[in-house]
Amino acid sequence: PPSTPPNPFQNPKISNACHLPRVRPTMLRPFLSNLLSPLRSFSHVGSLIFLLTLNFIPLVFAFVKNPGLATDFPLLYSELMKWPGGQKILGFFIALSAPYSSTISPEVQTLEARNVTASIVQTVDLENPFRSVHAVALANLVELVSGLSVMSEFHRQARAKVKVRGIVTSMRVEYGKKARGIITCSNEEFPPIEKGGKVEVVCVCRDEGGDVVCTGVVEWSCKVGGGK
Repeated sequence: PPSTPPNPFQNPKISNACHLPRVRPTMLRPFLSNLLSPLRSFSHVGSLIFLLTLNFIPLVFAFVKNPGLATDFPLLYSELMKWPGGQKILGFFIALSAPYSSTISPEVQTLEARNVTASIVQTVDLENPFRSVHAVALANLVELVSGLSVMSEFHRQARAKVKVRGIVTSMRVEYGKKARGIITCSNEEFPPIEKGGKVEVVCVCRDEGGDVVCTGVVEWSCKVGGGK
């Protein structure tokens, strides 16, 4: 009688045996993250509502005193830093202005004319398959810091009745090492924008150890004065 073919699942020595992949704890992280995402969002929204309610009266008085506060981020920053939870409220207004940038959950530490520092925290939502911060998340942080630094200069000049506008025309990003943990990005100082033309903003991202993980150069095309 013909012999029965060997069962590859019962004989692991056979070279072409099929093995089911072992489920590792790290494989469950994205699943658990997605499962808990609504809870995290609810917690974030809840804390934001609490802070807005807590600071409602100061907010009303501040906006009555200066109606342009919502769009003048440097002034808004200097005002909100006096209040409890000011950084979260500032993040709320930035998210309203740039919804896509809010997807990396940035936290702004410094926001002055041509001087911005912001950070992100490594989470499963921002990771690549190599358990480090995704390259596009770092590029998003670079673009946000460059945008806030340039816009802060626009706002400074707007207070002097000078209209300045700009748009990103190119962006170059180089990566030095894997980004893990808390990543902080700061822009290098650039001269005041007094004439139209190209403005390059260099932004450097560092990890908690101070090592450079990413460097970006964002080029802006700026125009001073009226017209379209």
